[in-house]
Amino acid sequence: MWIWLHNKNGFPHPKAFSSKHVGQLGRVLGLSKSAIAKAIDASRHVYTAREKPTPHATLDAFRNFVEIIEHDRRQTISRSYVVNLAKRLYAGAARK
Repeated sequence: MWIWLHNKNGFPHPKAFSSKHVGQLGRVLGLSKSAIAKAIDASRHVYTAREKPTPHATLDAFRNFVEIIEHDRRQTISRSYVVNLAKRLYAGAARK
């Protein structure tokens, strides 16, 4: 469990989590080895040839919100526009 909590990717590296660890974790949680192995494999991201294995850049949603409002030339803007803009930026920031 320490590996999951302290690894940047959120899952243990295959070399750091052997079949012995799978068996021990399965015994403690009451799950089969195959179920734990499938869960570990599903938690790992497989990079394609086009995708770089570096983390995606984060989005500073509040800074983007302020910039959009600052550059809007209208004298007044509707509440629904501001709420919609905030929701879109929040959704973009929440994705990884």
